[in-house]
Amino acid sequence: MAILTTAFDASMEEPSKRFLVMAGFVSDAETWKEFDSAWRARLADDGIPYFHMNPFAMRQLHFRGWSEDRRRELLGDLLGIISSNVYYKFGIVVEAEAMHDLRSIFKDRNIAMLEVAGSMMTIEVEQWRIRNNYRNPAEHVFEDGDFGKGRLCNAVKAATGKTPSFRSKKDIPEQDIIGFTPLQASDILAYEIKKAVTHASFANGKVPRDYAFRFPYQELNRILGQPHMWNQNSSSDMAELDRYFKAGVKVL
Repeated sequence: MAILTTAFDASMEEPSKRFLVMAGFVSDAETWKEFDSAWRARLADDGIPYFHMNPFAMRQLHFRGWSEDRRRELLGDLLGIISSNVYYKFGIVVEAEAMHDLRSIFKDRNIAMLEVAGSMMTIEVEQWRIRNNYRNPAEHVFEDGDFGKGRLCNAVKAATGKTPSFRSKKDIPEQDIIGFTPLQASDILAYEIKKAVTHASFANGKVPRDYAFRFPYQELNRILGQPHMWNQNSSSDMAELDRYFKAGVKVL
């Protein structure tokens, strides 16, 4: 029986913090092992210890001095590995302005964008799991050391009944930590969604028809699943969050 595991990455829009993006993928544990082998082998071909989209885009660290052809070849191969090993993609953009309405409901708590994102994402995964007849709840994995870990942990547990896992994106040999490479794949999706939201003018949470998505997002869009906005029009979601957050979960 397939054991579903998700890998989610969160990224705040800087410097104004207008929105937060959370994105990632679901697959089964055995397929993630195959993904890990293929991912590490491809990075090793270029002598790269791990992949992170921001230094790649900025041509920094181990990507310094790379030609455009080399960059495009690596990214294309990594996107292919993702597409071949995941079942579905998930993504949510939580707008800061929408939080004012939510905080008016939860007068006793300062609800954070990260909590909304984590709750809605994991609820969506569980709904997808049930629709597709997977019996057991998924294991939800987030990056260890990310901001708001305690809040995220409690929000996900309130929404799903399960405590999420937190793992490193990359290997840390001096601490005997082996990275969970699917988080590196989720980093690419989160980066591309954030890029699109930053540069496109959104109306009612939808991308304009004439918006030209970047090559990486076009490739990722071949994977089933449609990222969505959580904004002031998401009133129906607020009622759902109200039900979960009033479960008495203590926020760290």
